[in-house]
Amino acid sequence: MLQRIQSAFLLLAVLASVAVLFVPSWEFTSDQNQELISGIMVDGPVDDYSPLDYEDSTRTAFHMGFAGMMGIAAVILLVTIFMYNDRKRQISFSYAGIIPLLIGTVMLVLLTQKGPSFLPSNAASGPSLGLALPVIALIAVVLAVRFIRKDDNLVKSLNSDRIR
Repeated sequence: MLQRIQSAFLLLAVLASVAVLFVPSWEFTSDQNQELISGIMVDGPVDDYSPLDYEDSTRTAFHMGFAGMMGIAAVILLVTIFMYNDRKRQISFSYAGIIPLLIGTVMLVLLTQKGPSFLPSNAASGPSLGLALPVIALIAVVLAVRFIRKDDNLVKSLNSDRIR
């Protein structure tokens, strides 16, 4: 049913998967400027000390790939919420949603990893909230699968008692 706790965990995973596209994941700060990397864009001025090469097609492909993976994960997990009648299928769709989440998490790490090597000595860089959102989504899906299994075992035990 939709009011089950596994639905809440799946909804949390969907929201985290979508939010990671808009929330900054990494921040580069120097004396004059600040650049933010999020899942779908890089925000900040371009100058000689810019850690990010805006013309780099590899980085653009990573942004598009990351956004695609998180979008696929969000759609799969959203569909999974409404499969409450078939718990085995709900578990398999949850696992199918974990795969793009893992790929997207690796892509996000690779996206944010390029920047610090280009920073000048007076600049600082560090992670932001967006870097934790895919991990939160992964944990939420794993917890949802756990509670779906618990629910399935409860229904099986009630059915076996009814047969006797």
